[in-house]
This record gives sequence, structure tokens and C-alpha cells, in this order.
Amino acid sequence: MTVRRHSVLLELVLEQVYNVGSERDNICRTWGQYHFETFDGVYYFFPGKFTYDLLRQNDPDEQSFSIQKEQTINKFYTICFPITSLLCFIKAHNDPDCHSFPYSCKRSFGLYFSGEGEIKLQNHKVQHNNHRVQLPFNAGNLQIQKISGYVIIRLQYVFTLAWDGKSSVYIKMSPDYLGKTHGLCGNNNGILQDDLVTSYGKQTENVEEFVNSWRENIPHEESLYGVISFYEPPCPKENHHVNMEMANSLCSSLLQSPFESCHESVSPSPFLASCTNDLCISGIDIAAWCRALTEYARACAQAGNPLPDWRMMYTQCEITCENDLVYSECINCCPSSCQQRKSCIDNEIACVDGCYCPEGLIFENGECVQPSECPCEFHGTSYHAGSVVQDQCNNCTCTGGKWVCTENVCPAECAITGDIHMITFDGRKYTFQAPCQYILAKSRTSGVFTVTLQNSLCGQNLDGSYDVFEVRKLSSIILHVKTNIGLQLLYDWSGLRLYLKLDGRWHDDTIGLCGTFNGNTEDDFLSPAGVPESTPQLFGNAWKISSACGSEYFPSSLDPCDVHLQAASYAAESCSILTKELFAPCHPYLSPVSYYEQCRRDTCKCGQACLCSALSHYAHQCRRFGIIIDFRSSLSDCVILCEDTMEYGTCVSTCGQTCQALSMPEACDEDCVEGCACPKGMFLDIRTDRCVERSECPCYFQGIDYHPGENIITSLGKWVWQPALGGSDSRKPPSRNSMSVKILNKDSSDVTGLSNIPSCHHVCLMSYGCLLSVLLWFSVYVVRGPNPSHISLHGSLVKHGDECFEPSACPCSWKAKEYYPGDIVNSSCHTCVCQHGSFQCTFHPCPAMCTTYGDRHYKTFDGLAFDFVGACKVHLIKGLSPSSFSVIAENVNCYGGIICRKTLSISVGKSVIIFDDETGNPNIEFILHSPMSVIDERQSLHVWQAGLFTFIHFPSERITLLWDQRTTIHIQVGPKWQGQLNGLCGNFDLKTVNEMRTPDNFDLMNSQEFGNSWAAEECNKVTFEFWLKIKNPCSLNPLREPFAKKECGILLSDVFEDCHPVVDVTWFYSNCLSDTCGCNRGGDCECFCTSVSAYAHQCCQHGITIDWRSPRVCPYDCEYFNKVLGKGPYKLVSYLDRSLVLAARISDGRVFPVRAEYLIPGDTVSFMLTPGLYKPKAHDRNLVSLELAERPNYFLHLGKNGSFLISKWQKNEEFHSRSTFIVHKNSWISGYSAFECFAKQGYFLRISFSNIYLTRYHHSAAFRLSSLFKLTDSCMCPRNIRLWALTWKGTVKLHGAQGRSTAVLNGGIELQRSFFTDRRLDGTVLILPAAVILSGFRKYSTRFILISRLRQEFPSSLHLITNSNFFAVW
Repeated sequence: MTVRRHSVLLELVLEQVYNVGSERDNICRTWGQYHFETFDGVYYFFPGKFTYDLLRQNDPDEQSFSIQKEQTINKFYTICFPITSLLCFIKAHNDPDCHSFPYSCKRSFGLYFSGEGEIKLQNHKVQHNNHRVQLPFNAGNLQIQKISGYVIIRLQYVFTLAWDGKSSVYIKMSPDYLGKTHGLCGNNNGILQDDLVTSYGKQTENVEEFVNSWRENIPHEESLYGVISFYEPPCPKENHHVNMEMANSLCSSLLQSPFESCHESVSPSPFLASCTNDLCISGIDIAAWCRALTEYARACAQAGNPLPDWRMMYTQCEITCENDLVYSECINCCPSSCQQRKSCIDNEIACVDGCYCPEGLIFENGECVQPSECPCEFHGTSYHAGSVVQDQCNNCTCTGGKWVCTENVCPAECAITGDIHMITFDGRKYTFQAPCQYILAKSRTSGVFTVTLQNSLCGQNLDGSYDVFEVRKLSSIILHVKTNIGLQLLYDWSGLRLYLKLDGRWHDDTIGLCGTFNGNTEDDFLSPAGVPESTPQLFGNAWKISSACGSEYFPSSLDPCDVHLQAASYAAESCSILTKELFAPCHPYLSPVSYYEQCRRDTCKCGQACLCSALSHYAHQCRRFGIIIDFRSSLSDCVILCEDTMEYGTCVSTCGQTCQALSMPEACDEDCVEGCACPKGMFLDIRTDRCVERSECPCYFQGIDYHPGENIITSLGKWVWQPALGGSDSRKPPSRNSMSVKILNKDSSDVTGLSNIPSCHHVCLMSYGCLLSVLLWFSVYVVRGPNPSHISLHGSLVKHGDECFEPSACPCSWKAKEYYPGDIVNSSCHTCVCQHGSFQCTFHPCPAMCTTYGDRHYKTFDGLAFDFVGACKVHLIKGLSPSSFSVIAENVNCYGGIICRKTLSISVGKSVIIFDDETGNPNIEFILHSPMSVIDERQSLHVWQAGLFTFIHFPSERITLLWDQRTTIHIQVGPKWQGQLNGLCGNFDLKTVNEMRTPDNFDLMNSQEFGNSWAAEECNKVTFEFWLKIKNPCSLNPLREPFAKKECGILLSDVFEDCHPVVDVTWFYSNCLSDTCGCNRGGDCECFCTSVSAYAHQCCQHGITIDWRSPRVCPYDCEYFNKVLGKGPYKLVSYLDRSLVLAARISDGRVFPVRAEYLIPGDTVSFMLTPGLYKPKAHDRNLVSLELAERPNYFLHLGKNGSFLISKWQKNEEFHSRSTFIVHKNSWISGYSAFECFAKQGYFLRISFSNIYLTRYHHSAAFRLSSLFKLTDSCMCPRNIRLWALTWKGTVKLHGAQGRSTAVLNGGIELQRSFFTDRRLDGTVLILPAAVILSGFRKYSTRFILISRLRQEFPSSLHLITNSNFFAVW
């Protein structure tokens, strides 16, 4: 037996060896310098000394790539593949002087990208253009990382390569490359016998001929080492000086335990051969023997059968790890990480061996840590577990890689700046030209305070009472008003800035122009009527105090910089400082983009003053994050000139630094502002507004100031000013009143007393050029009792507008419409009833929608709008439960850098639906570079096309997606998902304050950083700095800007006039400009039309249908666009026979009845119920048209001969009339409808077993029954799909359709019918949904091997049919 075994081993050494293991996983490997195994499992040995093509692509229609093996003295691998259309090379260099022990030879690994430089890997070091980089490293779709001793290189949808840093390389191709490679790795087609194909197409058995054909001719290599024309195997039979007995004995270990448990998966034959070859070369070296065993153990682990204990049985091969690491035979190539785990690529190598952390621990920063010890990231800085950082008023603790924060309600600030821009307590930004007096903020329930804003001269003081408040001049430019009710005001009287700050006690208890302070910007526009308004103008006017002041103000659509052309360049250049280095420390915390735009527009209006105001405002906002920026010293236009005794500071305060404070010590907080203040050691004399030495300060007593040296006689004795004691005796009497600082009740020391101090504080703003001189007026007062929303007249009547009403008869205003008492307004979330001038609303759970369109625009479920420019796949949605629900999108680059569409991956339960082309159909067939959909047969799923959109509907999960097959995606989810989601679409918790929450549970304010945190894969992220450069495409492409403003002006025109009071157009108009300017290299109309369509869609969602397309503006189907998507799709099922439906043939327009089971490809039963084409009056819901769901703009039409057909829309009244029906719902039988032809009224659509026709109404049961139809949901799912279950059995049979034929396949593939559709196909047909095969055999690439083996079995009759619905073989 021993002799025979040795004989077998010798034969293996001399010949090609086939690896016929059932689960070897299609990996091409080369190890130990000279050993090769192809994708299909052919092992061969060849000691070449030149450059060889290890892998090339043989599909001329695809981008080319190659992996070349080069054997020179320097020895490194180079791989060439398509990455962002750049050609690259990867070459392998072997040491020709390495003979005795091949595993000791040095190797390096390098990648070269045309136009991008070179990446080199030597040992475990990575260099990019000769500069060392840290791993992980990303370049486009290329990803490089280090796992244990391996460098893992991935190119998405192409290959994964693992390099052990010494001698071994493993390459696994994406399944899409089945049969599309050649070179030393073979053709990857699943057939062992045809792998040795030369570069000139000849199939050979001669290894020497095969390898040399793939050699690149490099003259200097030939001269150095010569051309190998014939080589001797390392173990010839007549070689007696090598102990063959010992070699065979050692290598036969692969046939014993524990290796024999892997034989069924991975054949040991190639590794027996390589083992013997290595021992013949090295002279029975134990290290070489261990490496040979290691290679087989690696192959087993990569095939899913690791051998964890084999080194314990062969102690000579044991490996000792350093520190706390342990040796593992199978380390996951996507190991657990402290960072958010990115999805692995389909062609992932399963695992690698090496020293790694024990199970349950995570490798982080060179050491093993418990998951609970994972660090956290805070604005780019890593913090160890247990670290605490402060986020506003909350403390956040790093726990298990995530921040766990306290949930204190922090103070909130409302800002009014410039001309006039507002930021509410919850962060909503809007612009409102406030020409009248308005309620800025008031307490909603208690009526404790009201703050009013008047952008004009102060009018008559409102009656009221006053709590204690303190007025302090914090610096030369900032006035501070502080109350004891948690309200503060900061006012820059020279810089057009006002900040109103409330503490947490007023949370969810404010209304007015500053919003609701509840963390949700969606209801910030809450009006006095109790419902949120839709636009800044309607909202602002709702809070106007006096109806006498005119409020008919409509903002100009003109950019101020287009009006003041002479200031445009100055404004753009000066304001750009916000995006540059000076303000860069604040950028990670707060994006400057919106502040830049506000600065630019205001500076064009009023020049230098508005410029400095805008910059001051951003600097003030940055101070909230502890970032202090001194911009004035770098910008001469904004320098503040201080009085000669003062000096400028970015964070100063007069509290405790005045002469008055020496007499009456003050309790100071940490409030500081910019401006001029006294230097340290000097004090402000408020009489002269100058800084003086302490010895020069007067003394204050009971509101009277006394000069140094004066004596004061009181009932308590004589008081003398003493500089050494701080300006007064330490026994100074208490002060009852401080006229200049505090306003108290003059008759009582009770701090809750009232004061007769005037309530109106006038502060005059300067006049700058074209900006009118304005006054800012505010008052803080207490209102006792109810706060009526209408002005009371004559006791019982109230005035509303120009009319007087009984209080109970007051109308309600909402979205520019008035409603009278008892009127009901319904929305998806509320039912509101008008009562006493305001709406009383009842909230009920409702769905929410997230939208993304263009290359950067997003609006979350909770209504937060932001921009994010991403170069990666990103999670729009990621359910809190890993397997529940996720949506991943990726921008597709077209037109030389312009995003033309998105790819979409939807995961619900066990189903994964992939859309990655413009057809609107999911991927359920083989597509190169693209993954395939996986459909769970138990999943209820409907997919159909209507209008411009593809609908994907999961009825059980209450999930609906609309995709326009380009860049627009709408995702609607039911209320069951509230609080169960996260991602770029937000967390759907009815708040926006925490909408930008990262995967590690931290809230951001920078949308670019937020978007990058939700990348679904490791890739090169768009940095914030780069994003700033591309954020404003109109600045980058100034010649496009006039065109963009002209075209996008349609959004501001009377075309959308009906929608303006309902949906604020501001965000959409801004997006339209940036998108249209950005599409300057192609796709012009696409970008513009998508932006306008996004606004039109929002209008449609609110019930406003806009007919905006025309032959000039974004024509659809050349001449017509069905403006309403309609309801459906529906099937029209006959009452006469419930299996009979109305059908149409798409090819010729014929209309006929059919039973569902006899429907054939090319016929459809799906119709959309759209508003009637003929409209004698607007919005007649009884008039409908029937449009083909699968072919928009084709309608059921009554021909001139009286028969029905499907016809394309025509621009004439006759066509519209003949395509319109009067629908009679529930007229004769509940649940059924009859369709009366509008063109021939009195005639009804009827169905028989053979025809669809029009008949005059007849009062009979037979007529009624034959003209009744039930509208049932039509599932536009792939048809003619037969599902099969695939299992590996030893040798089994392949059962054909209905068992009519049987075939035996090599390799043992059994396909068992799961279920059939009703339609039967003639012949022996096997229909295999690609998704099912992918689902069952993703790991072993069986779906591709299957087709190859079927073709071998039936070479003359096997065909492959693919379309968007199925693929079949027969």
C-alpha cells in the first residue's frame, strides 16, 4: 500500500493535477514562487523567470484588466483592472536565484494607476507615489486593508485579492466574470479540461507551451536569464540523491486526519504535488513541509471548512503569537470592528489565517479590546472608552464605540440678523421682510412673557406688567438683557443682530416668529390659528400684531447681486472668507454654506455693514462650540476702532469690570461677547464710557455716584471712600435700587414686584446706502389672564381684518385661505376643526416620506432638508434591527463628472431588490459588475411602472418607494416604523433636532460629515473642504448662471402660483440653480427638469397639480405628460366571470378579454385610473381615463368604428373625449363599478367571453352584470417565473418542467420544482429565477457553474434566455 501511494504521488508531481473538490470556491492561487492553481482547479508547476499574464479579460465589450506575473530580480506583483476608467498594472517579480527554499524569497506588491500614480506593497508597508500611507487605504472603488499578516485588496464587483506578505497570492473573481478571463489563472468557466489555452487560442496539455505563451517579451530579461524552452521537474524518477521516501511520507500527511475531513470539499491532489515539489527543491526541509500543509489548510478554510486543530497534531508547524493574540485558521475578511461595519463585496474571500484576537474581542489600534472598550470619535478625534465630552448642556460618555448622552433640555437661541434672516429655536432658517410689528416669541400656555419685534419706529406701548430684568452693556457693541424667568437678549446695535435665548423651562412652550422650541422644525411655522403655515410670508404675517399695518409683501425673486452688479464681485470675494482657512476650525461643527449665501446677498444690498454683520453672526454661532475666531484682525473692512482707553477682544465682558461693580459686587456668569472693553486691571467708568484706574473710580450708593474723597452721612454712620478697600468701606449698606443696571419695584424689595419703567426700548440701526433706516423695538412684559388672538372691540365683538365678529364666529386662516367655524381640514396626520378663530386639531399616526434628488439634495422623514455630496454608496435607511429594512443608494457618474442617475438596493426581510440601470426593472439576470436581486418567495412585493416612476411596494411592511429611474427617490414608510430607522433619511421620531445622528449615536450639524458617516462601504469620501469648492456650481461656472436663473425662474412664476402658498419654493429654487449650473458638460435638461419636477411632486403631494411641462420646457414623450400618476395599477375583473379580465396587447393596441392563466408575454392587464383627459369642469372625480400602467401615455380609446383599442395620447379634443369615462361606483352592486363612455353618453363598457365592446344602456340584470367591473390591485411582478430549490447531492437527476424530461449532471446538481405559474410552456424548459439561485448558492457560485455544466451536457441544444423577468435554459 505504501509503495502504491508513493507511486501516485510521483505521478501527481509529473502531470497536471485537477482539484475536483465540490466547494473549492473558484480561487486562483499561486504560492511558493512556482505553484499555480487556476480558477477552475487545475494545478501546475512552472519555474518561469519572466513577466507573465496571470489574468486578463477576454470580453472585448468591457473595460479591460489584467493581472500579470513578472519574474525578475526585484520581484513584485502588479494587477491591472478598470477603476474609474483608469488603466492599471500589477506585476509579480520572483527571485531567479531562489532555489533551495522558495518560501524565503522576497516579494513585493505594486499597483499602478494611469494618471493616479503607483501604490506599492512591500512586506506589509504600503506606499502611494513613494509616500507611505496608513491602512486602510481607499482609491476610488479600490480598497486596501490589513488583516493579521495579510494585505487584502478589493475592487468592487471585480475581484478580491489576498497577499500574505511573503509568497502566496489568492484571487477570487466576481461571479460576473464567469468565462471571461484567460491567462495563467485560466478561463474561469467551470470546466477543468480547457484551462490551458494559450494566448493565441490553442488548447494544449503542455504546461511549458501554455505558460510561455503568456510571457511578455522583455529583452533584458532574456539576456540575463535565457528563455526556458524545456525544464526538468523538481522530482525526476531517476533522481536518487533526494530522499523520495521521506518526501512522500511527509506529504502523505495530507491524506490523513485531520486533513481527510476536507477532502470532499477540496481535493488534496494539487497540494500533494506541490508538497513533494517543494521538498525536492528544499531537500526535505520541515519549514517547507509546514508551508505545504498550510496551503491546503488555507484552501479548506477559504472553501468554508477550516481545520482549527491541525497544527496541534503537527507540533513542528505550531505558530506562537505575540501579546494577547491567538492563532486562527479562519479570520473573517470582514472582521468585527469598533467602527460601523461596511458591507463586504460579493466576491469576498471567506477568511485568512494568522494571529488575531481571541473570539469575542475586537482588534483596535494594535491591541485586542472588549466591544465595550471600543473608542468613539468626536469631530475627527478619537476618545477612549469612558471619556466624557460635552455637547451643549449634555454630557456624552463613550460606551462600546457609541456616545451615550444625557437628555437634558438645553437652552435654545433664536437669531435675527441682516435683512432679515431668522433662525428659530429649533434651527429652521428663513427670511422674512418684517415691515410691521410682530410677536417674536411668547410663552404658549402661561403667558408669562412676550417679545415683540418692530422693524420701524416704536409705536404705542402695550399695557402690561414687568418682571425684574437686568440691562447690561457687555461690550462696546453688545447690549445684554437678562431676566429671572430664563430669558435673555443679546443685541448688537451696530451690527443688525439680535439673539433671544431661552432656557429649558420653556421647552415646547413657545410660539411666534422664533418657533416652538420642541426640537422639531416641521411645526416651527405654527400660526396663532394652531396649524403650521407653509411659507415664511404667510407665517410671518400670521404673527403681525396690528391689522392696520399692510402685510401684502412678496419677496423679490431677483438675486440682490443681480440688481447691484457693482457689488457682486466684492460680496462674493469678501464673503468667501467664511469657507476658507480662517473659519476652518468651525467647519466640522457648523457648515458655512448657508451663512456664505446670506452674507453674499446682504452684502450686495448694503455693503460693508452687512458683510461684517454676517461674519459676526457666523463667528457668534461658532462660539457655541467653543470655537473663537478673530476675523476682524484679518479683514480691514470690519475692524472695530476702540476708544483709546479700551482694546478689542473676541470674548470680553464688562461684568465685574466696571467702577459700579466695586461698590456693588456682581454675580457674573460665563457670558462673553466680542467688542471693546477695558484691559485687565482697569475699570469702566459708565459716566464717561472710559477705562480708568481703580483709584479713579467713583463710589455708588443708592443710585448716586460720589467722587473719590467725598463723605456720605447716613443713619448707619459716616462713610468714606477708600481706594484700598475697593472704593468703599467693607461695611457698605445694601443697595435697594440700581437705576442704571437693574429695574426693580421702586416700592418694594420683592423681586417679583412691578415697575413703571417704560416697556419700549428704542435702538436705532444705521442707514446703509439703499437699506432704509430702521428701529428695532422689543418689550418684555407679563400678560395676566387669557391672551386673545383678536382685538376686542365694544366688549363682545372682535375685529378680524376689516370686519367685526362674535368671538365664536371668528374665521381661521391657513395657507392663504379662510375657514369658518365648523369647517374641517383633513391631512394625512391631522383632522382640524375651526373653532373661535383657531383650529382644534387631532393627531393620528400617519406615514412619512423621505426624498432625495439630484446629486446632493435630501429631505428626511421628519422634514429636515440638507445637501450632501457623496462618492460612495450610502445608507438612506438602515433599520435598527440589522435584517429589518435598509435602502442603499449610489450616485452614478455620467457626462464626464455629472451625476445622471442613482443605483438602488432595497433590503426588506430576506429580500434584496437591486436597481442599477435606467430601465426601471430590478436586476434578476446576469449583469456584469452588478449584483442580482434576491426575492424571498414568502415576501409580498409589488413592482410596477407608472408615469415616470417605478413603484416598489411592500404591502405587509407598509413600505413604498418611487424611483424615476434617474436621480429622484421617494421613500414612504408607515407609522409602524416610527423611531425604528436611521440613516440619511433620519430617525422618523417627529423631531429634527437629532436628525443628523451618526451611527455612533452623536448629533452633528455639518451635513457633509453626517452623510459621510453613513457610507455603506469603505471608499474615498468627499471631504468637507472639497465639498466647499463644489457646493456652489454657479460660482464655478459663472457663464451658466444667467441660463440657470432664466430657466429656474419658472418655479417663481405664475405657473406654480397656486402652489406657492402651500409649499415653500425657496429650497427648491436654490437647488434648481445649483443643479442647472452644475450640469455644464451634458445632461443639462436632465438636471433642470429633475429639480423642477421635485417641486411639482411636492405640490402634487399637497393636492396641487401643476401643468408645467410644455414642448419647450421638459417635454415628456415629446408632446404630453400625464401630470397625475393616477391610482393603481388595477385589473378590471368582470362580475360576469371572476376569472375574466380586460387585457391589451402592447404591440398592436388590441383590447380583448382574457383569463389570467392564459396571459402571454406582451399582453397586459394593468391599468392606471387617472383623471379624465376631457375636463368640462375642473376636478370632476367621476371622469377618469384608463392608462396602460406599463406604457404611460397610452389610453383605452373608443375608435371611430366603435371598437376599443389602446392609442397614444393625441392633442385634440376628440381624442380626449373618446378616452374619458364616467365612472359609476357602487351603483348596482357594492364594490363594483361601471364605465360610461363620455363621448357617447348612455353607452357603457361591456365584456363578454370573446369581446370588449360598447353597448347602449338597457334596464336588465344581464346588461348590468356584463358591464360591472371590480378594480383589484394588479401586481406587475415578473411573469412566467418557476421557482426551483437547488441542493447538492452526490449524483442526482435534473428534473425538467412537469417531469417531462430528465438529465443527469456531473457534479450532482438537483433542482426540485417549488411551484409553477399557471401558464405552460411547450417543450422541455427549465426556468430559473436568478434571484433564487443567487439566494441559495451565493457562497459557491453555483449559479454560474450550473449553466456551464448544463451546456456541457447539452452542447447542441442548450440555450440561455434572459430578460427583465426571468432567465431560462433548455
